[in-house]
Amino acid sequence: MKAVHRGREEYRIDDMSSSLQMIITFSIAIATGWLAKRLKIPAGALVGGMIGVSAFHVLTGAAAVPGLARPILQMAGGALLGHAISRSDLFNLKRLVKPALLLILGLIVINIVLGYSLFKLSHLDLTTAMYAAAPGGVSDMALIIEEMNGDTTTVSILQIFRLFSIYLLYPPVFKLLARKFERKPRPGHGQERDSALGAAAREISAASEAPKRRWRWSPAAKEQTGNFALTMLSSLFGGLLFILLKVPAGGMVGGVLFSGMFNVRTGRGYVPKKFGFFLQAGVGALIGSNMTKESLVAVRHLIIPILIMTAALILFTVILGYAMFKLTSLDITTSVLAITPGGIQEMSMIAKDLGCDTTPVVVMHTVRLVAVICIFPSVIMMLL
Repeated sequence: MKAVHRGREEYRIDDMSSSLQMIITFSIAIATGWLAKRLKIPAGALVGGMIGVSAFHVLTGAAAVPGLARPILQMAGGALLGHAISRSDLFNLKRLVKPALLLILGLIVINIVLGYSLFKLSHLDLTTAMYAAAPGGVSDMALIIEEMNGDTTTVSILQIFRLFSIYLLYPPVFKLLARKFERKPRPGHGQERDSALGAAAREISAASEAPKRRWRWSPAAKEQTGNFALTMLSSLFGGLLFILLKVPAGGMVGGVLFSGMFNVRTGRGYVPKKFGFFLQAGVGALIGSNMTKESLVAVRHLIIPILIMTAALILFTVILGYAMFKLTSLDITTSVLAITPGGIQEMSMIAKDLGCDTTPVVVMHTVRLVAVICIFPSVIMMLL
């Protein structure tokens, strides 16, 4: 009995310790995200949370993010993005067929050129170099390379640093492009959304000017709370369905589609403004928790591949983004965001933070992930 009691006690202590680590991790992400936001760093909550949690985890090894965090954050991100989709956006989806084809062809070329460059200019073998250069998710590429008998650790480290370089270096580039090339709104695009947002703003303003009784909810607040709950439930249902169907980034894709359908059909999609900040901080914590002392030690032997990959990706994405801008109806910032090989959730939030149209960004990154998982392995096999 005593041994059993001690076992339960140890379990409770371990459980409490893990919970405390998670609280500390997300608190650091929120604090450093808030600081980065105050410093007006692009995508500040995400970048700040990522840097803060990375430093904390490298120094202490105590950063803890539960396994359920990724699908939950994906579905929450799906609600954030999907609730803003209006009927007018659906009429514009047909304009993304040409950009999607250009995206797939362009990324295949980038993968081949960058993979061979890593192979020739570093100590990496061709298989590892090709999968390290593939613009997919870290876990996806690690699982595929393991089947191909490549260096899983090296691929994972290079993929992680690819994401780090994108989230740290690209936002200023996006901002510079946005200033240099003024976005021209398409006729009629966004009018429905702007009018809806204007109506919501007037409703909130009227509610704030009305006499307040702090112990009672106003009708507007009750309606917004109900709409928020329905939006989140729609995203949750869609995300879980797509995860069960094993769709790549299913939590995000399903969440966007179902919360978007909810808003298109009812016009009641709603997510509080501050929700985006906490979501970005949470994603920053998730990314930062992947950085370990071992990753930093391994970096010494991968400095040349990391530098090659970082410089080449910036060059290729700007060139391909500019080509997409010239050949399609997308503006320059959306074009570059759409082909930048980061995560759907992270790139969509950066797009939202920069005031871009998030719909084409979500669609294009979904196409990218599906293409990488379904097409790239066959292409790479032909080259090896």
